[in-house]
Amino acid sequence: MYKFMFYKYQFIETNVNLQNYKHITNYYIMQKVKFTGYWTFFCNPKYWAIDDFLLNIDTDFISQYRITTWQKNYFKEGQLGIIRVGLDSRNKLQLNNKKKLERGIYAIIEIVGQPIVQVNSQSNFKINHQKSEIGRYVVPIKYIRNYIKKPVLFSDIENDFIIKSDSYLLKGHQAASMPLSENVFNRILLYGEEGL
Repeated sequence: MYKFMFYKYQFIETNVNLQNYKHITNYYIMQKVKFTGYWTFFCNPKYWAIDDFLLNIDTDFISQYRITTWQKNYFKEGQLGIIRVGLDSRNKLQLNNKKKLERGIYAIIEIVGQPIVQVNSQSNFKINHQKSEIGRYVVPIKYIRNYIKKPVLFSDIENDFIIKSDSYLLKGHQAASMPLSENVFNRILLYGEEGL
């Protein structure tokens, strides 16, 4: 931590450009993160209408999901993950007479290919496009469990000691993806199967 703070201080003092600062920050995070082969994909319904999307796909549907660029070398075919929805801050117009989603897990996915550079987003379910998505990395995923009708809600599982052991699941993270512990993934799967 001290080394990071030193780098941060140096960048402020020497006016090194923001790109180098992001590189050092990502390096620091990489040193701290344990890659497990299981993933949390963070979804903000304000930018992507995951409820509409999940109601309109079949099991085994394949799409692309944006990932955190510095993690691109850690995604492998056959790995598993979850789609996590945090605070739903959509307004009435964006909700279009639907209820806000509660915080929780809405799908189980499988990685079905290697990360690629996104050329163009073709989703009909995007609400607000964030900065240019061209040049960002995406990974092909298959939806193997769809919990849109019975999500695994954080309000039901947040006191589970295994669930609480993951650093990013309940609190969230300002990223598209983060590793997930195998034990937490298996516990989520159990909760999901109980709810079906």
